[in-house]
This record gives sequence, C-alpha cells and structure tokens, in this order.
Amino acid sequence: MSFSSDIKAELCKIPIQARAAAVAESYGILLHAGSFEPGLIRIMSRSEDVKLRAVRLFKKAFNLDFDYVSEKDEPGLKKLRMEDTVKIEKIYNAFGFETKDVTVHHINLAVLEKEEHKTAFLRGSFLTGGTMTDPDKQFNLSIVCAHRAVAREMRALLMELGFEPLFSERATSSANYFRRSELISDFLTTIGAPVAAMRVLNAKIERDMRNKITRQINCDDANTSKQVEAAERQLDEVRKIFMSPMGESLSDELHEAAMLRFSNPSASISDLARLAVPPISKSAMSSRLRRLSELAKKL
Repeated sequence: MSFSSDIKAELCKIPIQARAAAVAESYGILLHAGSFEPGLIRIMSRSEDVKLRAVRLFKKAFNLDFDYVSEKDEPGLKKLRMEDTVKIEKIYNAFGFETKDVTVHHINLAVLEKEEHKTAFLRGSFLTGGTMTDPDKQFNLSIVCAHRAVAREMRALLMELGFEPLFSERATSSANYFRRSELISDFLTTIGAPVAAMRVLNAKIERDMRNKITRQINCDDANTSKQVEAAERQLDEVRKIFMSPMGESLSDELHEAAMLRFSNPSASISDLARLAVPPISKSAMSSRLRRLSELAKKL
C-alpha cells in the first residue's frame, strides 16, 4: 500500500456521527470526485475503504443509496454511481443549490459554519482528491480539484484554518499542496490522521539526523585533510632546519618540538603536546611549530 492509501485507511476509521458533519464530508468528496453533475454523480477511488465510507456517509447525510456500487473483488478502480435525478436534486439541495442553477461549482460556506464541519470537508476532499508521497523519500501532500473556483476557495479555507498552502493551476485541474513537513503533519492531525502525521515527523527527524551525520563526516574529512597537509608542511620545514646550521642553534623547546614532529609525522598537534616532557598545552605546541615555520621561511 502507498502512504496515501495508509492515510485514507486511517481517515476512514473515524466514526460517522452527526449528520451535519456527514454532509460536510460528503461535500468534500463530491467536489473532488470523478463527476458531480445534475445528471450524474460518480465517485472513483483505488481504496475500498473510501468506497465503503462514501456509502455510509451518503446514508447518514442524505438517507440515500447509490444506484451502483462496484463489488469488492471487481478489478480496477472502486466505483460508485448515482443517476437518479431525484436523488441528485436532494443532494444539491442539502448544499444550498438547485441543479438547474449550477453552472460552475463553488464551496457554499454556509454548509461549513462550524470548525468541525470545515475539518470534515477537508477530510472528504483528501479522500477523493488527495495524494501524499512517501515521507521517507519526499514531503509533498496535495489536493487536486477539477473545479478551478473550488480549488481557489479551498485555498482560502485552508488559510482561514491557519495553513498556508502552495497553489498551482494546470489545464484541467488545480491543486493546493504542502511541501513542509510541519504543515503536512499539522494538516493530517487536523483532518484526523495522527498516526500518519507522526510518521511524517519521524521521517523528518531521521532525515535531519542523516544530514547532520553526513555534514559531520564531511567536516571530519575536511579537518583530517587539513591536519595531514599541515603535518606534511611542518615535516618539510623541520627537515629544512636540520639540514641547515640553524638546526644546531635551536632552543631546547624548539628542538624538542622539531624532533617530536620528525618522529611522529602523522600525529596531531594535541598528540605532540602530550608527548612533550613535561606535557604542554596544544596552544603551546602550536606556538612552537609556528616559530619553527617562521625560521624555515628565513632559509
């Protein structure tokens, strides 16, 4: 199963209680379904759960049955169809419209007066128009709608509820979508899918952790390369000093530093500081090596 299917399966487990909420959720389903016209209502989904929930919702909201419901084992998309114009008129009336007056679909906000009804509407919209990529690969949740005006009004509704969706328009559809994991998680929690929301957050945490480890490895590699380059340069400087008369006039502390570097070509400055007798600080050893470097430059 895809992550989208997991979300929809979780949403379909939410109990159907109040009729007004069932009307609102059915409204979201229909505006994002295959067809919502005066002569035909057709809902298509890859999810058996969505099909069964739509049947229960329509019974609760309108006390109506579909004219056709595909069998569970029927191949292809799950389909529900209603062609009875009397039934369809009743549904339009529940949303505040007459079938003869509707030329372009809009969201009638009077049907979504309460916040719980807005939430139910968003849930229904996701059930038939929503998709979500696997959060382990990418964060992208979108709700696609064939009705441009509905998609724009959906954007306004989402913003009213505190979300800031991105928006795109294509030749045959429009979409509200999120690409930030935090917004996706909040949206899923709002419409009733907290388990899916937690999976998104966990994927974000794991991705951040992997990125942090990768950055640390790259940083360590860079530091190691710099350390090796510095040690090789210091080794060359020590050889140059010992091959010149200057090597015999070094102070005891510089002579010790030079010999420690010569004897331990791959050691870090901290290691050289611990090998000194008596041990000295890293900054003190760094200072001595720097003075050796200055002497080598004079040669």
